[in-house]
Amino acid sequence: MRRIEPKTKESLVKLNNVFLNENELKYIRSIQIKKSQKQLHLPHSHLVEILKKRKSDRGTFQNCKLDEILSIIEFVSAHEEYYPTPIAGNLDFLDILVFEPKNSLFRILNVSQDSCDGNFDDDKLLSYLKKAIKRPEYTGSSGIYIFFMLSLDRVTCKYGALSIPLAYTTLGCLIQNVTLLLSEKNFLSCIHFGEIDYFTMQYKESEYTLPCFLRVGKNEI
Repeated sequence: MRRIEPKTKESLVKLNNVFLNENELKYIRSIQIKKSQKQLHLPHSHLVEILKKRKSDRGTFQNCKLDEILSIIEFVSAHEEYYPTPIAGNLDFLDILVFEPKNSLFRILNVSQDSCDGNFDDDKLLSYLKKAIKRPEYTGSSGIYIFFMLSLDRVTCKYGALSIPLAYTTLGCLIQNVTLLLSEKNFLSCIHFGEIDYFTMQYKESEYTLPCFLRVGKNEI
C-alpha cells in the first residue's frame, strides 16, 4: 500500500470546519436530551428495540477484540444465501478496513466477495491510520475503527456521471447495516467525516478513497 497525492487541487473537497467545536457538541447533546424525553408510541418489535439502542457515542469505550468486529461485518458481506447490502451494478468496488490501534492490527474485507486479507506490514499506512483517529471531539479513549474504502474508478467505467450518487448510496446502506448489527450486539459507535487531509490509498492495483470511518466499542465497565 502507498499514499497517493491527489492529481489536482480542484479535485479536493474543501471543508471550512472539519471538526466539531464545543458549542456544536453542546447543541447536539441538548437535542439528544430533548429527544430522549419525548414519548414515542412505536410498535413492539425486535427491530424497533435495535433502533432504540443505536446512537452516536464519543465517550470512553471498553476495549473489544478485532475478531468480534470482523464477525459482525461478515454478516453484511455478500453470501450465496443472502445479499444484505445492495451494491451498484454488483460491482466489486467497496472494501472495509478494520483497525485495532492497541495492537497496530488491521484487516481488509471485501464486502461483495466475502473475503478477508490478513494483517499487513505497512508502516506508512499504520502511521496514517493512527493520525486519522486522533480527533479533538473525542472525550474518551479505546475502541476499534472501521474505515470504508471506495474504488470509484470501478463504478465510473460503467455508470459515468451517475457513479458518485450510486457509490455513496451503496456506502450509506452498508453503514446502516453495520451500525444496526453493532447495536444488536450491544456495541456503541460513532461515524466521523472530514479527514485531516485528502487521502487515497493503493491496494491490489486499485485506488481507494476513504471518506469516513466508524469508531466502535462497548460501554466502559
